[in-house]
Amino acid sequence: MLLGFFIPHDKCDVVSYPRCQPEVAVHLKEIIINSTASIPVWERLCLTIEEASAYSLIGENRLRQIIENNQHADFILQIGNRTRIKRKEFETYVSGLVSV
Repeated sequence: MLLGFFIPHDKCDVVSYPRCQPEVAVHLKEIIINSTASIPVWERLCLTIEEASAYSLIGENRLRQIIENNQHADFILQIGNRTRIKRKEFETYVSGLVSV
């Protein structure tokens, strides 16, 4: 079972699950991609800078400055060269600010 979905037995038997027919594999990939896109921003664990900007109504450039000046803040998550914002920690950080 994958994200609440299952592979129909007529398309793929249990023994050959990793070697499913290509159309089933493509369908599963689409389900995974669409399910992450359908998670509301206010329920996501991490946000991109663009999403955090739209969510907080702080401009992207200003948000990038905040991240640059607070590189070791607990709301910043570096994944390789990509920066993600931990939503709950970011909300706490922003709620403590008087001005941005």
